[in-house]
Amino acid sequence: LVEFLVAMGFCWRWGDVVENPRWKGLTWGLLPLHSSGITACTYHLFYNQIPILVPLQALLTCVGNTTAAFAAYRIAVSNGWTWQRVPWLLTTGLVEENSPSDGATV
Repeated sequence: LVEFLVAMGFCWRWGDVVENPRWKGLTWGLLPLHSSGITACTYHLFYNQIPILVPLQALLTCVGNTTAAFAAYRIAVSNGWTWQRVPWLLTTGLVEENSPSDGATV
């Protein structure tokens, strides 16, 4: 659990260094995952006597994965990433190559 706190601290500091507040959003996005780990440790600390902690951990993990993915997406977009840079989307026809929103080629 300590490594989550360290990683969250690094993300927060990196946001200050690169002056991109979206990195601080990743810190908030990782918070439910850290809470999930604390929930698992609490469950085992009490010798599996608090059964409500199992679905709570599952919920926190699901929410945490979603918030971390969204925060990572926000960082990528703030650094210039677009959907046109995903090659398999071009083959499906969901995204047009060299669309007006992005002049970059894949």
